[in-house]
Amino acid sequence: MSKRLLYPYKHAAIKMASRFLPPKKQLLFVFGGRTHHWPGMGRDLYATQPVFRETILECDAIFQELSGISILPNFQEQENNDSGNEQFIVFTLAAIQMAFSRLLKSKGILPDAILGISLGEITGIYAAGGLTLRDAIKLVIESSMIIRLEKNTFVPLYLQSTFSEARKICSNSPQMLMPIYEAGKHAALALCKKENKEAIGKFLQEHGINWSCPHNELTWPYHTRILRERCENLIHYSREVQALPLNCDYFSCLRGQRIPSMSIIDNSYWFQMTHSPVLLHSALEEMSGIINAPVIVNIGHHALQKGQVMRSIGDKEIELLETLSMEGNETSHLEKTIKRLSKFNGRNLNGETSDPLKHFISRLKLDDPLIQNDPYGYINFLKRYADIHFLPSQNAWLVLDFDQVEYILKNPQLFSSSLHKSFDECLVGSDPPDHTLLRSLLQPLFSQQILTVLGQFTTEYANNLLDKLDTRKEFNFVESFSLPLAQAVVNKLLGLSETDQAELGASIRQHVYSMAHLESLQLYFTKYLERGDHAAESAATLILSFVENETISFDAAVKLMRLLWIAGMTTTSMLLSTSAYMILKDRSLINRIRENEPLINKLIEECLRLESPEIELYRVTTTDVQLGPVKIPVGSRIILNLSAANRDPKYFENPNEISLDRNSKKHLAFGGGYHYCLGVGLARLEAKHALKALLARIDGLRLREIAPIKYFPSSHFRGLAELNVVQEKN
Repeated sequence: MSKRLLYPYKHAAIKMASRFLPPKKQLLFVFGGRTHHWPGMGRDLYATQPVFRETILECDAIFQELSGISILPNFQEQENNDSGNEQFIVFTLAAIQMAFSRLLKSKGILPDAILGISLGEITGIYAAGGLTLRDAIKLVIESSMIIRLEKNTFVPLYLQSTFSEARKICSNSPQMLMPIYEAGKHAALALCKKENKEAIGKFLQEHGINWSCPHNELTWPYHTRILRERCENLIHYSREVQALPLNCDYFSCLRGQRIPSMSIIDNSYWFQMTHSPVLLHSALEEMSGIINAPVIVNIGHHALQKGQVMRSIGDKEIELLETLSMEGNETSHLEKTIKRLSKFNGRNLNGETSDPLKHFISRLKLDDPLIQNDPYGYINFLKRYADIHFLPSQNAWLVLDFDQVEYILKNPQLFSSSLHKSFDECLVGSDPPDHTLLRSLLQPLFSQQILTVLGQFTTEYANNLLDKLDTRKEFNFVESFSLPLAQAVVNKLLGLSETDQAELGASIRQHVYSMAHLESLQLYFTKYLERGDHAAESAATLILSFVENETISFDAAVKLMRLLWIAGMTTTSMLLSTSAYMILKDRSLINRIRENEPLINKLIEECLRLESPEIELYRVTTTDVQLGPVKIPVGSRIILNLSAANRDPKYFENPNEISLDRNSKKHLAFGGGYHYCLGVGLARLEAKHALKALLARIDGLRLREIAPIKYFPSSHFRGLAELNVVQEKN
């Protein structure tokens, strides 16, 4: 038999045999938190390993410049007055971890993935390529600000419960009890004041929760809501960090999940990390489903024990190696570890490209859920190189610059909206003069008389919703307030009766932010318009008159009703949720608005700018055009990123922060040019009335201690998927 005929059988045999081979072992580097420091840690490596020493010296120079603290006494047998200083210990641990990552890389050893725990989130993401050394050190310094802001008056309690159960029991505790660490499937750590320990222990026993106190050493309230309440002091520290694409997978203990290679971690991640619990068990569980037979390497000081890992990942085969040990010579221990690591095939150094932008763009997909949840790191990275990029995956040009976005919106003769015709041929998908004519015909729907009525309705409905929520200890603000209020107002605008509203609600089976229900809405509004029994002054009557005089088709009228409902419901509900989140996150905004009520308008504009409910608009070029330094051919698709334009630092100082002092109406959240949002007056009015009602009752509300805020997965809309709020009565 010829070799050619034998080939398929050979291939099948190899494939079958591979099933019986042991799985390839993958390297997981683990970067731990603020524990296990001993005087002189890393001193031997500092003396014998040039790469390690050079990194420590580089770290020390930055630490001294930014904080005035030197870490060199730990490595040079100098007299050390800071040896008991918590910041000195934190800085030393972080520097050792970063020096180790460079040292192993110099030996050709790179991880397949990285896991970071607490402080190790910063050093781990640095090792994964997501931060520069300087930015990582700045974050280490600023995250230790808690030592200057709070006293170490807390003790840890070990609870034998799931983390979900721990959260619930903590929220019901008569004294402050805060969950901080998911140690296993049935193991959680929480913090309480030392003087409250016995009373809380009795409370836990009464509720069937076994507990113990692992030690009586006092600690600071790391990873608790106390830090969120210090928002004014801490929220600004990461704004200048310039995030980079990760060069390997990263398992996040903040999110309890994997962040894939080439992702960019937004700067808001670092503030969330300070006050959010450490979801170690969830991160390890996620890792076990992705990495086969992991070789887990503790980088620097001891981070994980084998038993701790096994409790989270079950009976999977693992190896756990230490890079640093108190016992014996550090260099000898490291050489043994490197010898063992050299047997495994970690990530190849050749995989790290010299052109990070090209590699990044080749893999960039705007519909990636991670990008949709945290888009700003990606935007900032791209803007560092240029304001216009061609995305192969989208076959489109992405525009990020305020000036260029505004120019495109104001020149429909060069940049047509026709790409949206299938969604709506009358407004969103049309160009002047047709667009201008229909827009003028719809203007009566937003007259001052109608807006006044809708404003009063908004206040009454908002107060009714808040009355119902008054008895609830906890609720999802998006589902319980923002969405029902926005839907009620748009339903009233369109003239839908209670029966109509019930039928409409029953026809929508997906989340109302999902575009999967477009067909359901199409069917509903077709039947609704065909009925012909609408009130004389309703939107349906007005739009059907356009059909009768042959201005638009009946199908276009149905799509127009659908558009008005979607636009009215999504924009305002998303704005309300964002506004509530911003003021609950930074309560100083509440005080300022109470002292000066007109500032509520500034808050609304800043929330619109920061989190534009509509993220992207699409256009197509009608001719060859020159856009800045780029020549774009006729027929090219253009993606206008409103989020990027509204955070353009050329227009907005400190663009990623709320400022009630800026002239913030100059934003593009409602589009621009001929397509400037028709319902802008209603959206602003509705938000103003709703927020006034909310501010009158907000004192007892706070954000629930839960893993980071999640946005609804959409490349078009920017809206919170949930906003969990706890209500505390005085």
